[in-house]
Amino acid sequence: MKLNLIISVFLFIACSNAYQKDSEQIIHDDESLVLNEAVVKIEHEGPRGGFYVNTVGEKFRYVVFASQFSNDGQRTLKLNIGFPDSPVKLEPDTSLKVEVILVPEGFTPDRKKDSLNFGLHLEDYFELAERENAKKELILSPNESKTIYSLVLFGSNFESGISRSKLFVEGQDHDGPFYQVRSSQIYSLKEAEASFMFGFSFDPPNNHVLIPCGTISLD
Repeated sequence: MKLNLIISVFLFIACSNAYQKDSEQIIHDDESLVLNEAVVKIEHEGPRGGFYVNTVGEKFRYVVFASQFSNDGQRTLKLNIGFPDSPVKLEPDTSLKVEVILVPEGFTPDRKKDSLNFGLHLEDYFELAERENAKKELILSPNESKTIYSLVLFGSNFESGISRSKLFVEGQDHDGPFYQVRSSQIYSLKEAEASFMFGFSFDPPNNHVLIPCGTISLD
């Protein structure tokens, strides 16, 4: 009787240990899937903006947007951000042109501020004799966030109207031309590299353009 009891207890412990190992293996497999995920969250906000006349009489009508990139996955990401050097035409009225500029670091705040122009030093930028349209490489470690600022300069033939935009991963999301003042979207990197698009609307849905603005890849 005692022998049968000992054998039963031994078998129960052995089966429990085997089940525990199987459960640990399943958990480990799940963790491996998480470790291989490449995920970026983009929080886009704007516009802020207005008018500015610099000391030599140049007139600027502008809006600015803030885009915060957050690495919500477990893989380090590399982002290359930049806009075309030449003005781009809106559709369908191609007489309307905008120039989109990535604001250089020397004119950006340490943290995005809930104030005029997000705390950017745009007056100093507009006073420059030669204004740089920056290109930027960002390395995002897991749980790290960084913010960029997109400055849109209007041509001379724009009437009054509403401006909206969104920066997104090409092929995964597109709700233009009716972009929101604030948006937050999570994107999975399904390939080794994906492209960013900057959608801009003026007086939506009347005039709209999609502008390639960089790439995202695993670092």
